[in-house]
Amino acid sequence: MANHATFKIEQALVQHLDTSIARVGACNRLSGFVVRVSASGAITLACRYLDPTGKAKRVTVGR
Repeated sequence: MANHATFKIEQALVQHLDTSIARVGACNRLSGFVVRVSASGAITLACRYLDPTGKAKRVTVGR
């Protein structure tokens, strides 16, 4: 997986994210939990995992 910033993802952080640029950040407390900011400014919370065959997957858990 790509290198990206790691930090504690909490409500205050998500509410104050700069949505002017697209980025991905990973939680340093919950393995696989990420926050994504799209080019349009949409914020998505997701969980990344490997399926039984080893393929990387992502499931959205909130917007």
